[in-house]
Amino acid sequence: MKCIFLFIILFPFFVSSQDESLPPVLTAPVDTVLYFYDPEVAGEDSIVYLYPDKEAQFPGGILGLLKYFSDSLLRPIECGSICVVGRIYLKFIINKSGQVSNIEIERGIDKVLDKITKEMIENMPNWKPALHNGEKVRSFVRLPVNWE
Repeated sequence: MKCIFLFIILFPFFVSSQDESLPPVLTAPVDTVLYFYDPEVAGEDSIVYLYPDKEAQFPGGILGLLKYFSDSLLRPIECGSICVVGRIYLKFIINKSGQVSNIEIERGIDKVLDKITKEMIENMPNWKPALHNGEKVRSFVRLPVNWE
C-alpha cells in the first residue's frame, strides 16, 4: 500500500523531469475544421461544415424558430384519439443560399408525425447561411422537435 501511495506521489515529478525537447504526444492544429463531403454534389460545393466559424441561423434566431414551430405545429387529424408524444430528431443541410436540403429523420416517434415534421422543415423560410473565414458555406444542422 505504501509503495502504491509513494508511486502516485513521485510519478508526476518523474514525468516532468524527462527531456522537455520531445514533442507532445497529441497535437492538433488550432484551426482544425471538421467537415464532410456530400456525394450528391460535385466540386467545391460538396463540402459541408460541421463546425463553421458562425453557424447557420434561422431568421429571428431561436425565438423566430420557436415561433415558426408554434405557428406550424398542429396535431394532425390522422392521429385521431391516440396521443403520441415525444421528440423527433432531424438532421439537414443549410446551403450557401440558406435553403434547407437533405432532410433526414434520425429518430422518429410515429410515421404520420415524422412525415408532417419533415414537411414542416421543407417549408421553412431560408436561413442565414453559415460563415467560415468570412465566406458563406454549406453547414450541417441537427434539430430536435418536441410533440406534446
